[in-house]
Amino acid sequence: MDRPKEVKLALVTADWHVKKDNNKVLLKNLKLVSMIAKDLKPDLMVGLGDFPDCEGISRFSVQNIEYGVEDTVKEWIIVGDLWEDLCNSCDNKDLERHFCLGNHDGERADKVLYKLKKSSSAFLYNAINDALTPSKYLLNTKIYEHLDVFKFGDLGFFHGEHHGSSHPKKHADEYGMNLMYGHLHTSASSTVVTKVNKTPHTAITIPCLGDVNPFYMKNRSSAWINGFALVYLLPNQKTQSFVYQIKNGTVFCNNKIYKIQ
Repeated sequence: MDRPKEVKLALVTADWHVKKDNNKVLLKNLKLVSMIAKDLKPDLMVGLGDFPDCEGISRFSVQNIEYGVEDTVKEWIIVGDLWEDLCNSCDNKDLERHFCLGNHDGERADKVLYKLKKSSSAFLYNAINDALTPSKYLLNTKIYEHLDVFKFGDLGFFHGEHHGSSHPKKHADEYGMNLMYGHLHTSASSTVVTKVNKTPHTAITIPCLGDVNPFYMKNRSSAWINGFALVYLLPNQKTQSFVYQIKNGTVFCNNKIYKIQ
């Protein structure tokens, strides 16, 4: 059954954590999501941040600047190509592209530039600032700063801020609105109500698309899972959100089984 024209659809992914040399899990998941995007032809493509891992600048110091920034730029180039491929798979010339920076691709870069501004020449600062500018890699995309919220009807998209077992409730309590975010690489939600307006609102975190067992996890147990979300915007500006988990390269979506070997 075709989606009514007055109902808008956003396809949402988070936490790709692209590395410069090994993205096997991510590439497999993106192939699956691209198949879904081709069938559903969403109106919006939304990225919830931490697409490049930015490991190099997490260890940043003035002494190893070439190593850290060069590696991060390589990750951004890969991200740009993958983002373009995913957006093009929608086959929608009117597709809106939105990206919310995370703590890896937003906050880490901000800290690097803050240190550089205090300790280096204007020439070096400007060069690094240019190299780490997301709009150079995410073409035709509206980019939101880390922790800025992008509104889609009655739902706000952003990367996410809090950790801990009660993070959905904490997000809902502090932001006081319906939210969808990434950051925790898992699926969870919490609905709260405020005493002031007595209107319930829900915070939803969605799974990641990147590797759920990267080398630094050392096979430790975690709640990390792969997946994505679909958000429908109705004519009354209310949203309905659906979170999908990818299991062994398989997901049931759009009344169809999608599978990648």
